[in-house]
Amino acid sequence: MDGRVVVRLVGGIAAVVVAAGSLRAQPSARIDAGFFHPEGIQVFLVGDLGLTGGPVAPIFWVQLSNPDTTPHEVILSLRVEDGAGQLLASGQSDEFSLEPGVLRITNQDLQSGARPCRLRNYQIEREARELVDKVLKTGRLPSGVYRFRLALTDLTAGGREEAVIEANLTNPTMLDLIAPGAPAGAEPPQIYTSFPLFRWESNATRFRLIVAERSGAPGETPEAAIANNVRFEREIFVRRGDEAPPQDLPADAVITPGTFFQYPTGGVLPLLEDSTYYWRVVALVPTSSDPQHPLEISSSIWAFRVARPGAIQTSALWERLRELLGTLLSAEQFDGFFGQGGQLAGFRPTGVIRHNGKAISPEELERWMTEVRSGRWKVTSATVE
Repeated sequence: MDGRVVVRLVGGIAAVVVAAGSLRAQPSARIDAGFFHPEGIQVFLVGDLGLTGGPVAPIFWVQLSNPDTTPHEVILSLRVEDGAGQLLASGQSDEFSLEPGVLRITNQDLQSGARPCRLRNYQIEREARELVDKVLKTGRLPSGVYRFRLALTDLTAGGREEAVIEANLTNPTMLDLIAPGAPAGAEPPQIYTSFPLFRWESNATRFRLIVAERSGAPGETPEAAIANNVRFEREIFVRRGDEAPPQDLPADAVITPGTFFQYPTGGVLPLLEDSTYYWRVVALVPTSSDPQHPLEISSSIWAFRVARPGAIQTSALWERLRELLGTLLSAEQFDGFFGQGGQLAGFRPTGVIRHNGKAISPEELERWMTEVRSGRWKVTSATVE
């Protein structure tokens, strides 16, 4: 109908009918929200949530949409909750006019006096003030889930929509080195391979491994060697479960199932015999303030010396390999390889063990032997290359 006024005579009585074609339902305004870096924020700095009343960092975006052809009067509100639903902070804007189209803002705009969507009555709940008091020394929120619940009330159309985003904080703090070597300072322990397996413990997921060579310059400290004489550096991502690796990993980054890394056998500067090396691991932890420049947590510096295997070490290694090979092979196979006339008669180990062309550590070989002894793995054939 087009809204015309129609007049008809019914039984001599004039009737007036007004068509309602000009009336229509008004669509409600909509809201959407998300983090700028959805791949995961592991540390939230207290100030970034606005719980301390200071300046906030750009953490999340909010998109307000008005699908109508005329402005709508709306009210925007925010609730910050912990994982149990306890309210930490809340606020609500004054009524403001949302023009047709899309308005994209950030959490910073919610506290900006220049924006009509500013949360003018933003307040910290008593429980949150107690929480802030507890973490002021570290500047971090405790581990757990934090939920941002945004709501848009459309006073013109009468609708109300919510958008909820969550951050699960892990707050990685543990970073301990395990092997090779020992804390720098004393005489470094000797290792008998140029391809050591670096191992550490941490509840972070992204790391930078740094290996530096001691130059022998007078007064050189481990810190100076790490800063000025790096021989190898690589970023490592530890995939736990089905966690997807970050999209900004360097092209040469390594993805592993645990906190360990085997020194490469090629394509990098080798570790030389009779040389001392320092190494450390740096955990790279994305924060709410700047996930592109993560918080760096450095381990202590450890040292080791790559020794030239002597007769005693070679003999001891050979005896250990004989024991391990005896686990893998039958007595007949072993004698066929190493006995008189065998393909490996007189063989003595070099200290390098390879799997599919890649050097592995004795510790890794030990893990394989465990699988064989348990019956989960079985040797089906053995050849000499």
